[in-house]
Amino acid sequence: MIHLYRILIANFFFASHFRFYIHSHVWKSVAIESVRKLILDCFRSRARATVKRYIKEIVLFLQFQSQRGLSGVLPATIVHLCLYLSFLLGKQNVSAASMAYAALKWVHGILPLPQNPLDADICRNMVEVEKRSRTSPVVKKEPVSVELIKDIVRKYGHIDATLKDLRLATMCVLSFAGLFRAKELLNIRVRDIMWFDDHFVINVPESKMDFYRQGQQVFIARSNAETCPGVLINRYLAKANILLNDSEVHLFRNLVYLKSVDSYTLGKRVLSYTRFRENFKECLKESGYDEKLYGLHSFRAGGATTIAKSLTAPNKERLLKLHERWKTDISKDMYIKEAKVERLMVPKAWVYECK
Repeated sequence: MIHLYRILIANFFFASHFRFYIHSHVWKSVAIESVRKLILDCFRSRARATVKRYIKEIVLFLQFQSQRGLSGVLPATIVHLCLYLSFLLGKQNVSAASMAYAALKWVHGILPLPQNPLDADICRNMVEVEKRSRTSPVVKKEPVSVELIKDIVRKYGHIDATLKDLRLATMCVLSFAGLFRAKELLNIRVRDIMWFDDHFVINVPESKMDFYRQGQQVFIARSNAETCPGVLINRYLAKANILLNDSEVHLFRNLVYLKSVDSYTLGKRVLSYTRFRENFKECLKESGYDEKLYGLHSFRAGGATTIAKSLTAPNKERLLKLHERWKTDISKDMYIKEAKVERLMVPKAWVYECK
């Protein structure tokens, strides 16, 4: 793991301001090394990817200050913060001010201040202006349907499928059934799968919503159907010559073409998000679907919608959130898409009562 402090040092501009951050007057007489350790400990309160993104936003703010001859010392004043947020409102990026606000609020939250300057009403109003000035609503990708999954399996998961096609079919079905995010799917190792007679369990050691890295488990039922994830995984393991005792290897890796035998074999690198997305888009295009309507997150949305329609357990809502690894009902409701027939049930009930 790359230490977060090295990420800061890698950017010379921010490193020079990091010195001012450590020497800020708010620390008073505290030893520099103690301040440095405290700050770096605070950095671990966020995921590494989040910290890296926040640092980029902070660098842009400091560059803005430097180019205009303003003070680059942290904490920044409310006036300077508002000037920067106002400047971002003129950008074409519809979320520039919101991202900058989150990053600056986080970095000021590390300082022992009586009140975070980003909590001022004028700063919050800047973010609200950005939200209200968006000219077009967010258009979400369509959820993957059961029919689409069946089409993918028939075309790419048939008995004579190549390793390349079988890998794609397995990834698509597993993403749909387990509601995996792309990163979660690509990080699965052979050791993470535990097999049982009527189901199998996949350990998810690191998930977006698993803030404290306690690990989560995904239960998937087994059947004899052609779309069964267990059947496809076993066929894929056999086709790729992956042994169950190779516990450390990733399940989905890059492909190496062997010209001598005119076939593919697995390489050593984990399959990238970009390549997975490209393969899925090609699959949609070849199957006659509009690839612009779908993304990798469509598997998660489609699986959630399908489960929500068919699940009848008394504690349905809790089981749904547990399987899909959501923390709140708000997150869950964002993924599930109701059909037109279901939406019409509400006005029809009103018409029935008014008869």
